[in-house]
Amino acid sequence: MATKYTERDKECEDSLEAVLNTPGLFTSEADRDAVTQALRDAYNAAWETIAPFYVRAVHRMLEDVRAAAARGAIVASVGRDGENVREIVLAFEPGLGIIEIPLNRSIVRRALADLKHNHGRAFPDLDAMLGTMSWKTISPEEMANAAQNLKTLLRRLGLPVDEPEPRKDIILLDNGMRGTARAALKQMYWPQAKGTLVQGFYLFRTAAYFDPQPNADRGYLFDLDADTSDGGKNLYVLPDDPDLEGLTFRAEDALVLIEVLTSGPKLSTDRIDAHGHPVQRLFRDEPLREKSINPVRRSARYLDPRVYEGVLRTIRAAIGNHARYAARHEQDGADVQELLRPGHERMVKNTRAWIAGDLDAMHPGLRELAGTYCWTNQWPTIAKLADAINAAGLSAETARTVWAEFDELRDDTARKAFIERLTSWPTAA
Repeated sequence: MATKYTERDKECEDSLEAVLNTPGLFTSEADRDAVTQALRDAYNAAWETIAPFYVRAVHRMLEDVRAAAARGAIVASVGRDGENVREIVLAFEPGLGIIEIPLNRSIVRRALADLKHNHGRAFPDLDAMLGTMSWKTISPEEMANAAQNLKTLLRRLGLPVDEPEPRKDIILLDNGMRGTARAALKQMYWPQAKGTLVQGFYLFRTAAYFDPQPNADRGYLFDLDADTSDGGKNLYVLPDDPDLEGLTFRAEDALVLIEVLTSGPKLSTDRIDAHGHPVQRLFRDEPLREKSINPVRRSARYLDPRVYEGVLRTIRAAIGNHARYAARHEQDGADVQELLRPGHERMVKNTRAWIAGDLDAMHPGLRELAGTYCWTNQWPTIAKLADAINAAGLSAETARTVWAEFDELRDDTARKAFIERLTSWPTAA
């Protein structure tokens, strides 16, 4: 009996065709043929796990986003995570105007440093908030003209950076967590704006200590105040999540999993140029992260950086298609939260299995993607093991056996003892 060809199948194949024909990505028919099934598997894994989780979370924002837009607020997505939020919102509200701001922490840090060191600006409230977090030292070259270039970008996008107290609310959409981008942008460009004129709508929110506007943000999967979240710190243990609502994503490893697999085809913005345009590279131009990921978890068919970019394009397509699927059902009277609940819970369970090391309990496709691209908070130990294997001069076959044995360990003490034993081996001549 022939298998029924569904609308989902058509959307999948159309999306794959678009990814496979991305200019300069897969340059020949043979290249495209070689990766088609890998990308199809990535799409299906995302459809069944990541996409319903992401869409369901953003759907919870919709009432507030619609209300903000109705009162004339400026709505903007921030960074690569914000691009996913924007696409999902637009699936439900196609005519809504949402500005895309290609920002990341590095861009914000450089602009702040420029204003403070080169222009004499002071941000005591912001310093108190950001002082609880680790910030890299900014070089004079990195901060040169950074604030003006960022201002030029925001002005080009239509944000009212020349009005210290803008006449409209400004709503920033992002994954979360602590509101540092919202707080910094407000203090830099809208210093006279009172209360919650500049707000953040996030999937996840753990408030920072000393936030000048502690009521400005809201999280839709969890929303924790500073005392409850220890000032917005991520967890390095698996938190309880009895109702599978999403508290699992307080864990650092959970955030790495979802952000690494949903970041889209472009790397984080390197800098903003003098014309207010982001300087941003594609993932095809960057070697895959290797040293901090156990090689026995990696899938050979996903190791080419071009394939990784293709995977990221494919996952983003699955998220967008899932959002449009949910929007169609909502128009027909369905309860989207209940429609997507099984997929949402599946993603939470898979994420918990990933953190616990129970890989057999994971969706096979998600396990393959996570094992290839996602590091965990064990990465320093994994890096030490890689150095020890190299120093011992082990053959490829022996090294793989060592990695497989290490992957079976679930205790930090046992992992440390394992590496100590290996470093005591005689090195190869």
